Amino acid sequence: MKSIALRILIIAAAVSSHAVAQVAKQITSLPAVITKPGRYVLSKDLVLKKVADAAITINSDDVKLDLGGHVISQTEAAGSNVYGIHSPFRGGISVFNGTIRGFNFGIRINCYQSAATDLTVENLRVEACRSVGIAAAGLSGTVRRCVVTDTGKGGTSHATGISVDLGIATISDNTVSGTIGATGHSYGIFGAAAAGVFENNRILNEPTDQGEVGIRLNGAQSALVENNRICGFITG
Repeated sequence: MKSIALRILIIAAAVSSHAVAQVAKQITSLPAVITKPGRYVLSKDLVLKKVADAAITINSDDVKLDLGGHVISQTEAAGSNVYGIHSPFRGGISVFNGTIRGFNFGIRINCYQSAATDLTVENLRVEACRSVGIAAAGLSGTVRRCVVTDTGKGGTSHATGISVDLGIATISDNTVSGTIGATGHSYGIFGAAAAGVFENNRILNEPTDQGEVGIRLNGAQSALVENNRICGFITG
């Protein structure tokens, strides 16, 4: 009986330890810098009110950032060239479940120089960014079930709703609307992907928005593009 009881205690301790390790760390103010792996969650809507490179910077591999259904945004005092979420040369990154509003780039993740090469961006709403809504680069990555709207309005040059530079890309079930380049190119989705799938996306502009290209792929060797709906662009 003592042996059985001891085993139960050991198992319970292991489960408890695992649960503690999985507890999300709270982000309560901006700017915020993440320097350790783990799960992070916003505690409330947050506004960046001072000059910074990004509202949230991810300087660690293997980070799951849950916006918790909240909004991150900025005031004019933060500057005009700010990232909402920026992860330079880090991998194993997931960002999901919330709204990013009013930055130059909503999200920019580059995991090319990381040992952890994958990234996931999903279930986000990215609004009113001046240049790019979502930018993702790496050996493999997924952008799915996101809404990217009004990119380029208020900007000064090119505009892209979703921009990916991925070895293997999965870009699916996204809605991209209102993409307008003030003086340059405007793309709903721009992909420099060696391979992957671009499917079930809705890229929608009003005729007066004069979008240039709905989906543009550069250097795609074996990309599958199917079941996408494109409206209001000069070229689909």
